[in-house]
Amino acid sequence: MKTRGFGAYARRALPYLLIIVVTLVLLDLVLIASGLYPPTYSYGHPDLGWVSARSASRMASYQCMEKSLQQSHTVQLNEDGHRSSRSIIGLRGPGKVFEIAVSGDSHTDLCADNSETHFGFMESELNERGVSAVTFAYGAGRYSPLQAYLAIEEGIRANQADAFVLNLYVGNDFFDMMRVDDRPYLTPGEDGYKITEPVWYSYDSPDSVKHSRVLYVLNQAAKGVGIKSLTVRLRFLYDTAREQGMGVGAVAGYMNAIRRSMSSDLGYPAAFSAQILNQQLFFEYFPGSRDESLRRVAALMSAIRERHPDLMLIMSPIPSYQAAYTQPVDPAFLSVLDQLSLNHEEGMRKEEVLHERLRAEARGAGWLFVDNMAALQAYDGHARLYNDFDYHITPAAGEVIGRGQAAVIAAAIRRARDSATDTTVSTTDVAADW
Repeated sequence: MKTRGFGAYARRALPYLLIIVVTLVLLDLVLIASGLYPPTYSYGHPDLGWVSARSASRMASYQCMEKSLQQSHTVQLNEDGHRSSRSIIGLRGPGKVFEIAVSGDSHTDLCADNSETHFGFMESELNERGVSAVTFAYGAGRYSPLQAYLAIEEGIRANQADAFVLNLYVGNDFFDMMRVDDRPYLTPGEDGYKITEPVWYSYDSPDSVKHSRVLYVLNQAAKGVGIKSLTVRLRFLYDTAREQGMGVGAVAGYMNAIRRSMSSDLGYPAAFSAQILNQQLFFEYFPGSRDESLRRVAALMSAIRERHPDLMLIMSPIPSYQAAYTQPVDPAFLSVLDQLSLNHEEGMRKEEVLHERLRAEARGAGWLFVDNMAALQAYDGHARLYNDFDYHITPAAGEVIGRGQAAVIAAAIRRARDSATDTTVSTTDVAADW
């Protein structure tokens, strides 16, 4: 008996496949023409990738649940979607005070009353020091420093802000500057770095409205099983490996290490793999990416200084739980490090090097610098600085950070006023002192 080959089966199946395709196309056209079952695509923001709060006609507030302590908090937003105690009329109206724009990732968009965030403590401390100040902040989980700036840029100009604080999370923001996904990112060119449009996979491209019901179902299925995200991630990792002269082994090793850095002992099992260890492992398996990420951060700071030559710019790096070196170290973190044969002190030193490189780049770009790492390492209180659910900073850490930011800003204002020949506050000349 002769075995039929694949070609024979394919020829037999082809008519049925054509019937299915034609039927789906006709069904799709009928649904589009009749307006039935319109698709609900999740279109991304063309400039930011995604947004966590949108503009509204009036100030608003919402309740959030802080998961580590199961406490409810009220978050207040103004009409621009910024966390602030003032409406946009109050920010832009007469009697203007010293206004500070703040942006960052989830360590800025914390589930806490505005007054218990680092920008809330900063505002309070500045007013106690005699500087009539108000803050407006925008943070979003997983934002890169580039996104964080772009998200607040319009508010800086519209509100005529006097200062801008960029909270850069040293635990993974250097890695986020390298990522290629639903976010804008920097790429090198002949004339320096330029902003490149997002590569859409979790969100849909906002460039064109899609009407196909069939393609929508297929698209949702691909998202649901993770095919789209895995494809984009693998392509990014393979491209990175190829650029650095490495092979598939580096990609497989990194992804396996990320899998092993998950911890079932945490409320959020991916707390370490998504934050601290994601960046640390990425730079270990793809070592050339570390310096490239530093170059991109430096390019971003220089570009912001060029766009805002008279704005007080403050780089405020927030260290990870690992680098804050709070004692005793949680067993869950030590257990994951043991599984990966990583050393806590060595990981801390690596983050400290990034922190010091960032200090040097900030000074060179004319930014003030807040040494949150030293302040948190010197903390002698009894409250936790990072929660044990997803290892984000707590109000205790926010107070340390906010008061440090206020001290740097107040000193810069005082020194600028003492040295200026007019009433203009300019920090370019004094930035190198910090």
